[in-house]
Amino acid sequence: MENGLLCLFFFLLLILSVYKIERLKVSNFVFIYSLLWLTAALFSSVLFNYYISIYAYFSILLLVVSFTLPCFIFDLYENDYENNTIFLKFDLRNIYLIFYMFICIAIFGLYMHVKSTGSDSIINVAENASIMRYSDNSFGSKWQVLGSALLFVILYFYGLSDELFINNKSVLFITVFLVLLTAILTSSKASFLFSLAFYLTGFISKIILNKQLISLRYKKNIFYKVIILFSIVIGFSVVVQLFRYGFKLDQIYSVIDKVSIYIFGQYAAYSVWFDTMRDVDHSLSIPGYGIFTGLYSFLLDIKRESGFYDEMIYVTETQWTNVFTLTRFIIHEFGIVGGATMMVVLGTTYSIFNRLFKKHPLVQVFILLPIILECFFSFSTSILSYNSVVFSIIIIYMIAFFVTRRG
Repeated sequence: MENGLLCLFFFLLLILSVYKIERLKVSNFVFIYSLLWLTAALFSSVLFNYYISIYAYFSILLLVVSFTLPCFIFDLYENDYENNTIFLKFDLRNIYLIFYMFICIAIFGLYMHVKSTGSDSIINVAENASIMRYSDNSFGSKWQVLGSALLFVILYFYGLSDELFINNKSVLFITVFLVLLTAILTSSKASFLFSLAFYLTGFISKIILNKQLISLRYKKNIFYKVIILFSIVIGFSVVVQLFRYGFKLDQIYSVIDKVSIYIFGQYAAYSVWFDTMRDVDHSLSIPGYGIFTGLYSFLLDIKRESGFYDEMIYVTETQWTNVFTLTRFIIHEFGIVGGATMMVVLGTTYSIFNRLFKKHPLVQVFILLPIILECFFSFSTSILSYNSVVFSIIIIYMIAFFVTRRG
């Protein structure tokens, strides 16, 4: 009963938040997106009988509010109708040349990946890739990771700029094809989701920078597109897993179950950790390590376990998952009070920089990119814990600085 009431509370709060929004800002985007996942995860947990902790759900809401509250306060003193709309324009000739070079590297990376698996069919490549993923770091796999990181960059810019799509659609279509092929050949749904996160980050950044008015019709249109996109994501994730485990009938149900837990079971796993392991978790705890795992491991020469996520959490008596939201890392490393304090500081810092540099488009892009990107993947883990993602962000900064037309 109480879980149903909590689900209703989150749902009504989500509807009210969406109804009240007039212009998209970082504050209301982070709040609405996080609330959407809370509502969906809680509803799924009730439906599939996953473990639920009311305190765990409210701890997530606490961190979200801690970040967005300073932003909302600063927004009260901002004139929404002030004429400071930002449109970025790029040197198209140079940026397309860079993109074609990135595509060539991505193709070469896939070739090296297929060669390193020693397989002669797509299914065998996918199966061997899932086995070899953490066993070694072959030369071919490094080229493939580099190629994927560069594809992330292309997708981000296409999300950020309508001008790029209008003038050259072929680059986007080739990139999307390579992203899908990479996800299948590497047996990695995360690679596909990362690519989608980069594109959506660019798209959301564009709406925020353009200060676009959001009408009721526009909200309905976005809602329908979200449903379609979410269905495509689930469907393709199932396909990727089938290439990994085989296209047998008995595997189809198992794969659907795995994908369902990966997408909807993270908050249930976090609930288990919050209630039973939070005070006895003695894993490596360095402030920021869970959020920037790759960088810490590289700079401090700390051995990184298989994907870092080596703890399996059962969300039912028979179903488990091994990742459990960005919130787990924040609370594990900073505590509830410390985590909330950190989020207040981050929200305040963003709001100050946003006001200081509101007429500087490049600085705005630089600030928005890691915040929105991290928010998109917060339902699962910290996307910034992957060095390939950090590398992509650095490349985006460099390209934006050198190919943006001034004036």
